[in-house]
Amino acid sequence: RVDSRKLRRTVPAELRRGFEAAAAGREQELSELLSSDPGFFTATSEVDTRTLLHAACFAGQARCVRVLLGAGALVEQRMRGGITPLIAAAQSGSVECVQILVAARADIYAVAMGKTALQHAQTLAQGARTEEGGWTAVAATLAYAEKAQALREESALFDRQAEALQ
Repeated sequence: RVDSRKLRRTVPAELRRGFEAAAAGREQELSELLSSDPGFFTATSEVDTRTLLHAACFAGQARCVRVLLGAGALVEQRMRGGITPLIAAAQSGSVECVQILVAARADIYAVAMGKTALQHAQTLAQGARTEEGGWTAVAATLAYAEKAQALREESALFDRQAEALQ
């Protein structure tokens, strides 16, 4: 969630509008802001260095994540604490945001606060009394992505070894 009181004190008004639009899922407003300033998505909050993509991911706003990635937002940009957009999406419990970021080639092994996105989701799933937040589904999605990545790496290694033998 975006703390609007903190934003008012630390972020210029237009950027604040961007953070609020990203967190609230107002993709049309976000698109308009991006069209008026194509580099707008690179701006960060001075408080914790989060980007608009982080704000959308923390809020689980998949449509805004798509808009921002389409505008060129950096999928690996880290905010304070080393949190990537993928880790933010995992913490929010948004399977759709996680799927979008994995498809955009987010680093599934990135670590923040000593944990990968999968480990963050697993920790949150264990602490939840019900399936609230979708963390079990997020953990399953990330576990699948890790296995797929490992298979791609093994396949590439096998291909290199086969080429060396020819």
